[in-house]
Amino acid sequence: RIAKALEERFPDMAQGEPEVLARHFAEAGLEERAIPYWVKAGELATRRWAYREAIAYFDRALASLKALPQSAERNMQELGLQVLLGQAWIIAGGYTTQQVGVAFDRARELCEEIGDANQLFFALLGSWQLYIAKQQLPLASATVERLLTLAREQGNRDLAIEAHVAQLVTAFTLGA
Repeated sequence: RIAKALEERFPDMAQGEPEVLARHFAEAGLEERAIPYWVKAGELATRRWAYREAIAYFDRALASLKALPQSAERNMQELGLQVLLGQAWIIAGGYTTQQVGVAFDRARELCEEIGDANQLFFALLGSWQLYIAKQQLPLASATVERLLTLAREQGNRDLAIEAHVAQLVTAFTLGA
């Protein structure tokens, strides 16, 4: 009742302090209602450069999401969260932080499960950044090939540019 009252009577709070509503919905067992507020809280935290705080909110959103039954919609939500989490970990802990790999690996699994080639490109790009930072050059090279293939298949010029930049950096790192 508190969360619903805050949502109805204080809409500014939902915009400025979404974590308060998220916490109340989660504690009431209304995980589905809490998730968008956890995500919004994480996004607001990233805008303030509070990446550890954002990570905590994204983790809470994922925990709430896991309480929901499996569905395509749930997987799409998790995919978006894993990408946000991976990006937040890159800034908070650096490219080589273990959590970066975990987030982008899970995002890649979800993309392949769902069949979302556009999001798969960005999940792979995150993995490629990790491989380059860790000097795992065979994995980086293989990932670049997948990025180039996806960009070509989609006929997307912007993705092709990103893939070619990854190819250039990889070749440079290899001394080629």
